[in-house]
Amino acid sequence: MFELGKISGGDVIVGVLLMAVGAWLALAFKRPKLRLSGSSGSGSWGVDGQRYTLSHIGVVNEARALWFKASREPCKVEEARLFDLEEGRHVGPKLRWDQLDEHGAYSTAPVLEAGARASVFLFCKQHNANTLDYSVFDQDSRASPYRAPAPNHVWQHQRRRYEVRVRDTIGRETRIGLTLVNNSDNLSVSPHLDLRMRVGLARLGARMIWTALTKRSR
Repeated sequence: MFELGKISGGDVIVGVLLMAVGAWLALAFKRPKLRLSGSSGSGSWGVDGQRYTLSHIGVVNEARALWFKASREPCKVEEARLFDLEEGRHVGPKLRWDQLDEHGAYSTAPVLEAGARASVFLFCKQHNANTLDYSVFDQDSRASPYRAPAPNHVWQHQRRRYEVRVRDTIGRETRIGLTLVNNSDNLSVSPHLDLRMRVGLARLGARMIWTALTKRSR
């Protein structure tokens, strides 16, 4: 304990540092934090009698911080865009999510509560059309007529590196790297996993295995 009248300069510095760390932790536990959720892939999407291959990745507003449960604020997405790492520029329209907006269309600015997951739609191409043509997915909904992409938003890369850049309303930007692999029949995306993501996915897998084992033993 500090004795009244005997507080040294070092004690003051330690106290200030502890308060600063406490304030930083409180902010870190509260602010939204997006990350790759581990779910990514391609699926089939049909409209106007045509089938399209549609790729996506999953994103989550992380509900934990420093291995503790965190009561994070909702993440209000302002926009998500694709950044072509090989050309060094944004390409295509704003990305759409599997959340619907007030008009019933796939949203470009969803809100993710703490722990909530959502899929970001990325690329699409006509299924089994024997072409390399692909574009950024930009359809309102499954019930809407097909909207053809602008000619300058159709590409034929067989392999390309991109980043999904998600900016929220508080000005923070989350970047998720991925590689597109495209052939005449299909396309797929593979997210780039950094060390933090690999550790997070390993922990998620361990929790799922533990949950399955404990349920089975009951």
